[in-house]
Amino acid sequence: MKRLIDCNASDLQAVNAVELKQSIQLCEGRVIAAEFITSASPLIDKLSNAELAAAFGADILVLNVYDVNAPRINGMLPLNADPALSLSFGQVSDGSGRTLRDVREWTGRLVGLNLEPVETPIPGMAEGRLATPQNAIKAAEQGANMIMVTGNPGTGVTMQGIARAVRAMKAVTH
Repeated sequence: MKRLIDCNASDLQAVNAVELKQSIQLCEGRVIAAEFITSASPLIDKLSNAELAAAFGADILVLNVYDVNAPRINGMLPLNADPALSLSFGQVSDGSGRTLRDVREWTGRLVGLNLEPVETPIPGMAEGRLATPQNAIKAAEQGANMIMVTGNPGTGVTMQGIARAVRAMKAVTH
């Protein structure tokens, strides 16, 4: 396996977890990951934040607030939209139906997402953002190269919950 920073998009199409880890390790700390919130408006008109991060050299794109049950990425055209659709200046496409795979194909970068092992349900938090085995399977089916198990402040996530979620998700994705 080549160093991640020496790979082309085609090199990464069928990479497995062991190869990916080795490829990152061979870079000796020179891999750049950029995280962006999928529901946030794009920073530049007619350019998704994923494309912007890739343009600035990110090797790995991490999608935060991505819901595997209702995928969408603001700034990308909706899944069934006419590609010739021209948005007015300042008009933002909600990217409904766009998945991790779409980001990976459009940018040629590795793509991951954050899932949270929240122990007690939080009002308004989508089920598709939780660190569960079912969501890990959906994320893999939608094109995720990796899953980050994380906890935002005030969500009640514990280290024990993170460890449990990682074990449960790893059991169904390997």
